[in-house]
Amino acid sequence: TVSDELTDALNLLKKHTTAGTAERMTLVNTLANLDDEILPQVVEQWMYQLINELRTTPQKFTAVRNSMETLQALQGNFNKKMVLQNFVVTSLV
Repeated sequence: TVSDELTDALNLLKKHTTAGTAERMTLVNTLANLDDEILPQVVEQWMYQLINELRTTPQKFTAVRNSMETLQALQGNFNKKMVLQNFVVTSLV
C-alpha cells in the first residue's frame, strides 16, 4: 500500500543518515524507482522530520532548505536522478 511504501522509504532514509556518500548514492536508484506520487511525499515527510528537529539541532536548517529545493525540482522538469543525488548527499543528516 501507499502508506507502507512511504514508511519503508522513510525508514531507508533514516537508516542512511550515518552512511558515507557512496552508500547514500545507492539510494538514488531506489528512490527514483518510487512512484511519482510517493516520491514527493517521502521528501516532504523527511523535511517535516527535519523541521521538528530544528529546535534541538539548528544546524539541520540547510538540510531542510535542500529538502524544499528537492520538492520544487521534482515538480519541475529536472532530471530526477540528479535531483535525488543532491538530496541524499545534502539532506540526510
